[in-house]
Order: sequence, then structure tokens, then C-alpha cells
Amino acid sequence: MALTLCALVLVTGCGLWGRETVRADAGAVRQVLDIGRAIAQTTEDPIFGDVIQIDDILVMDVGASSFAEGVDIASGRLAERGWSPVSKDARGALMKSKRWKDTSLTIQPFKTGNEYGLELPDSVAEKVRLTSGPGIYVLVVVTRVRP
Repeated sequence: MALTLCALVLVTGCGLWGRETVRADAGAVRQVLDIGRAIAQTTEDPIFGDVIQIDDILVMDVGASSFAEGVDIASGRLAERGWSPVSKDARGALMKSKRWKDTSLTIQPFKTGNEYGLELPDSVAEKVRLTSGPGIYVLVVVTRVRP
């Protein structure tokens, strides 16, 4: 019985063994942080099959007076740093890195709640509220995918 219990613990505890973890290079994240003032930062680590994909989530103040302007300012500054636009619409922008392989990012207006399908931890929303006061912020999610 004890042997069976130990085996069960080992098998369930080893469920993450063999999974590959991918994350954007720290230099790519630093480059994004250079476009403005970081209000809050966190990560999300969804699992896709045998891959744990760690996304860096940044709430940035880029000095905008509207959400649309915030997306424009952020995407313009990132383009100056070598990020290529892939698409842009009223909800935000998608860009790919020329320097960091398989790395892309999305830029969206930051709003509290789960409006874009990305649920931020309460600590991030609280940090934004406490640190910054009212303002227009952009949400930048930096992602690297397995090739």
C-alpha cells in the first residue's frame, strides 16, 4: 500500500516533467520597457500540449491622452526599435521582433477586468490603481513561441 501511494505521488508530481518552457528573451522585454514607464508587470504561463509558454505582461504609461493614441505611440516607439507591424485595428496592434526569433507582442488599451480575454491578477490591477492614479495605459504582452 505504501509503495502504491509513493508511486502515485511520484507520477502525479512529475506531470510537468518533459515539458518545454519558452519565454521571450529578457532583452526583448527590456526593450519594451524602454518605450515608457512601467506601471505593473507580471507573467502568465499557459500550457499548450507539452509546452509551457511564459508571456510577459506589462502595463505601460507612454504619455497618451487616449487609448488609440497610446497604441499609436507604443507601436511607433517599438517600430523605431526594430519591431515590425503585423496588424493593427481599433482593438490594438500585433508586432513581431526582427531581432528576437519567434517573438511577438500585442499592444492593447489597458482596462481593468477581462475585456480582452486576459485576466490579470488582482495584484496587478491593485498596483496600477495605487501607483499611478488615473491615466491612459497600454497593455503589452510579449510572447515567444516554440518554432
